[in-house]
Amino acid sequence: MANRYQDMILAEQRERIAGVVVGALDDLPKDIYQKFRGVMQKGRPIPGFNKDPFRAPAGMLTRHMAERMERIPEFAIIVADTWTYSQHELRDDVHAHLDKLGQRAVEMNDDNSAFWDEQLAVLAAKHDDYEENDVLLMMKICHAAGGPPDGAAADASDPAARTTGALTVIFDHLSNLPAEAPHWDGEIPRFAQRLDALMGKKDVERKYAASINNDMKEAVAAYADELAFLGASAANWDAAKLFNSDAIRDTAAALSELTPLLEKYQPIRAPADNIADERARRQEREELEDAITPLTTRIDELMRAAESPPQDAAPDDADAQAPPGADTLMDAAGRISALQAQVLELTESKDALQAEVRDLVEADAQRQAQVAELSQSNESMQAQVAELSQSNETLQGENDGLRSDAQTLKDEMSDLQGQLHISKQQEIAWRNQYEEFAAERANEDAPEPVPQEFESIEQALELAKKRYPDRLVIRPNKKSEVSNFYRNPGEVWDALEWLATTYYDTQMGKERIPDLNESLRQVCSGWSYAGDQTDITVNTYLEWYTTMVDGVRYEVRKHIGKGRTRSANNIIRIGFDWDAESQRIIVGYIGPHQRNRKS
Repeated sequence: MANRYQDMILAEQRERIAGVVVGALDDLPKDIYQKFRGVMQKGRPIPGFNKDPFRAPAGMLTRHMAERMERIPEFAIIVADTWTYSQHELRDDVHAHLDKLGQRAVEMNDDNSAFWDEQLAVLAAKHDDYEENDVLLMMKICHAAGGPPDGAAADASDPAARTTGALTVIFDHLSNLPAEAPHWDGEIPRFAQRLDALMGKKDVERKYAASINNDMKEAVAAYADELAFLGASAANWDAAKLFNSDAIRDTAAALSELTPLLEKYQPIRAPADNIADERARRQEREELEDAITPLTTRIDELMRAAESPPQDAAPDDADAQAPPGADTLMDAAGRISALQAQVLELTESKDALQAEVRDLVEADAQRQAQVAELSQSNESMQAQVAELSQSNETLQGENDGLRSDAQTLKDEMSDLQGQLHISKQQEIAWRNQYEEFAAERANEDAPEPVPQEFESIEQALELAKKRYPDRLVIRPNKKSEVSNFYRNPGEVWDALEWLATTYYDTQMGKERIPDLNESLRQVCSGWSYAGDQTDITVNTYLEWYTTMVDGVRYEVRKHIGKGRTRSANNIIRIGFDWDAESQRIIVGYIGPHQRNRKS
């Protein structure tokens, strides 16, 4: 049974998340793209695309990834991690929300569902152009990235226990991290280099502190009475407990100034034998006390600070700054809670795996018995080898045949794609001829013919106006961009015709379609339908969601479109709404992406 807060990717969102990753492949950083491609190549191949799975059609690649996520939980985590690279703004906003909330220690499970349901509602309302389960997925990833290790809360006051716990968690996670995970090629080696450099630096600091500590002990022993008289807490002075190089340098500087002053002060601390000498001694004594007291106070402060160092101290030099991409390793360490949920699923199949192991053990015992029998007769063994050699040659021949078949299928696929393009062109030509013939028989003007190829979005808009003037009112508002920005204007024509036919018929009650989103995808691959926009977004960005037709202002709350990236030639949105009074569809926005509270 699925656990909404502990399963990383829910069953109902696997295909959608896979589709988003497939659609964003071209926009991924080059190193992430190559690593993810390597992971895909190592898994079960896609028929016809063994060498490069990314060349498979988007729908086929999406389904393959979704099926593989269902079978291999670790692969689902890799897909989720890759998905975050295409959702920068959502990821940063969720991280900021959890940091501001200060509740990462609250475990994300069904026992705390009321608390997390409330946080999900806040973030989902803010990012209403995402599915709620996708916002939940980003919450789980970000929560895992920043969550405390098990038992950390109980030992929060103990730095040694906290450090041991953190190191144990990171080591355990790295031990269970799949060998095909991309982190082994980048973040983890860089982290190891930083750790080695830090160990060297801390060794130098430790030796320096030991040297300062010897001088400090000598000074305390020589001037114990004077330090006690001046109110210094010299008994607590221990340079070995200083926690960074700045504190060690400050202590060394204060001690080097203090020692010669104490040497001058020691002989004149006691009163002089007569009043004249005492007056002269008193003035020198007061001057020395004024110089010594700030130094002993400074050392006392450094020692008290060393007893309770800040838990999240910033790096004290440029060498300790984290390199770009270091957050990814910490994200991986933080995803332990998610991996534990995946382990629970794997545990459920333990009995089946044990049964398979027993079968393998029995099969191995049988093979060993067969080997023993073959060993008894050298002639029989040679006959078996000859028979196996012949079988091997047969298999090699069959393998060559399969390779030939695979190449033939590849060539046939290429031919089918070409034929599909030709068929589509023929379909358009037949459609135009039929409409011209029908109009001629009815003694009417034939509708504007559909071109074989669309050169621009403007051409698609003009054709839609001419062919469907009584169904579509196209009035792009001033925030629209109808210039030729989208790389496939033919899809824009297909989408507008879907609005003027299928969607129009549903509004007129002529046809009932339960899933408009699926209906649109069958006509326009990769496109999606969104039925409404929130009042807050519409009222905040009114110029983006309204248009004027014959002096009347219309809201365009619905939209259809494709793509989520910020690359203009890969994204399209068509904002529209149904006007029941005139029984027409008002198209009020055409452009890359309408403004909302996220953007």
